[in-house]
Amino acid sequence: MRGYSSLRRRLTALIAGGGIVTSIVAAAGFCWMDLNIFWERTDAQVGAIAKIVSDQAGGALARGDRKAANETLLWLGADDWVRDAVLFDRQGARFAQFQRTAGDSLGNEPPDGLRRDRNVLILTRPVRVGGERLGTLAVAARIPFGLLARRYLGGAALIAILSLVVAALGAKTIQSQVSGPILAMAGTAERIEATHRFSDRVAVTSSDELGVLAASFNSMLAEIERRDEELANYRRGLEERVAERNRVNAELLFAKQKAESATRLKSEFLANMSHEIRTPMNGVMGMLSLLLDKCKDSEQREQLSIAQGAGQSLVTLLNDILDLSKIEAGKMTIEAIDFDLRKTVQESLGAFAIAAREKNLRLDSIVAPDCPAWVRGDPLRLRQILTNLVGNAVKFTSQGSLQVIVTPGARGRVKFEVRDSGIGIHASKLTSIFEAFTQADGSTTRQYGGTGLGLAITRKLVNLLGGRLSAQSAPGAGSCFFFELPLEERAAPPAGTAQTATVPDARRWPALRILVAEDNIVNQKVVCSMIRHEGWTAVLAGNGREAYERFLAESFDVVLMDVQMPEVDGLQATTLIRQEELRRSGGGRPTRIPIFALTAHASHAQHEQCLAEGMDAVITKPVSLPALRKALSPVIESLFSAA
Repeated sequence: MRGYSSLRRRLTALIAGGGIVTSIVAAAGFCWMDLNIFWERTDAQVGAIAKIVSDQAGGALARGDRKAANETLLWLGADDWVRDAVLFDRQGARFAQFQRTAGDSLGNEPPDGLRRDRNVLILTRPVRVGGERLGTLAVAARIPFGLLARRYLGGAALIAILSLVVAALGAKTIQSQVSGPILAMAGTAERIEATHRFSDRVAVTSSDELGVLAASFNSMLAEIERRDEELANYRRGLEERVAERNRVNAELLFAKQKAESATRLKSEFLANMSHEIRTPMNGVMGMLSLLLDKCKDSEQREQLSIAQGAGQSLVTLLNDILDLSKIEAGKMTIEAIDFDLRKTVQESLGAFAIAAREKNLRLDSIVAPDCPAWVRGDPLRLRQILTNLVGNAVKFTSQGSLQVIVTPGARGRVKFEVRDSGIGIHASKLTSIFEAFTQADGSTTRQYGGTGLGLAITRKLVNLLGGRLSAQSAPGAGSCFFFELPLEERAAPPAGTAQTATVPDARRWPALRILVAEDNIVNQKVVCSMIRHEGWTAVLAGNGREAYERFLAESFDVVLMDVQMPEVDGLQATTLIRQEELRRSGGGRPTRIPIFALTAHASHAQHEQCLAEGMDAVITKPVSLPALRKALSPVIESLFSAA
């Protein structure tokens, strides 16, 4: 309540001011009424005296008795308020006069009637005798305005004093009846502001408006107290929930970090296992490829082919595991290019033509005439999906037929169906077969083999491409796997634009000089044997440092650079070679030697890193002779064109 303006003082001032204004107005009214009454009484009194005097002075005037006339006028001196009187004769000359003080005298004969001149009241009337006017009597009476003013001001002051007394009494009453309860509420509000405790209440002492205000104030405090209690309970509950949520978030964060760490460790493990498995597989597959290329005996070639197929199956299994890991890590890349739909389907089936013929299975592809010929999508992933589904169908079908049916779908989609007449799947297992490392029946693993990864990868690939894979089957009635993919129809490229690159005849290939940087002894023998088999020259380096020193000392056409090597790895060696080429160019365009990465890592990130470090292409182990020829064909073409 600091700095507040007292309501009592304001009401006292208001009442006192009103009383004073009222007293002034009342005094003015009373004065005006008294003054009118005074003027009326004075006029009447002066008129009566003048009439008496004029009647008495008429005889003296008729007789010409000045003495009697003066005595008559002298009688007026008995009234203090008569200042002077003059009796004029018929000619207007002074006949007799009365003066209370020297200097106070009327001038010439004034006109008849009553007039006021400052503080003097002048009454002039004719003097008649027998109806004849003999002269004029003028009487001047002094008006006591000072006395009147003091009397009226005293009355006004008395009224003002009484008004102030009434205002004081009213203020005291207001203090007890109005200001007191209001100040009590203000004090309660001030205490609540200081203590923030809304349990205080104001005493209700009346049933008037102030009592209603006090009761409403108490109700407001009670409501605020109730809400504060609810807010306190809510805050406590919220704090508990926040604490619980923070605990859960901490646990989730820990679980997330643990899962990320597990995923990272799994990816590193798979990458390392891929490298460790592909490195010896490179030796196995490379040697088998060399032996098959040299062997002329049919029985030995068959045995080598079986061994090569087994090795390729192992590589396929490894690729499946890596694909599943990339999909789960969200690192699988999807392309969007134009491709021939019918050709892609036929190529997917062509890989199983021999296996189907060996089992006497009829293998058909049916593409509806109204299907688009060219579409936009990812042909590599579509081929992988069809390969997995057709491979499963061939594996689990011992007789009958297998069909791949392609028809138009809704809203720019294409529907694919893979039907077989195989052993079928029980309805209760149609969901679990799409889980990793899971098959419909454990006995099928013993009878047909497999890891249960194919369908899991296939479903994930279909989902990545924007479709959904489903299956319908019954034991002994075959199976049907179907899915739809959003493949936008595209116009076929103009004739002659798609040209197949031709590789020169091996017998006409130039004698290449190839630097091989490889630390594994088996891989050294495999790669060098393949190079010498083609009639080329192979120069071996055991690590990246030796490869760089060989590059500085000798001239080569191609460098086959292993990525993981001791001392200086393949990426560092490539950087050194590219820097040396730039130095030799002297600021011009450097002569760039083709560098091919040899790596057992099949991840996309590894390949991107190799290209970013200055390598021209990546050859994934295990390396076969056809794969090496295909990789080196651009270099051979450039040599032929330069020649």
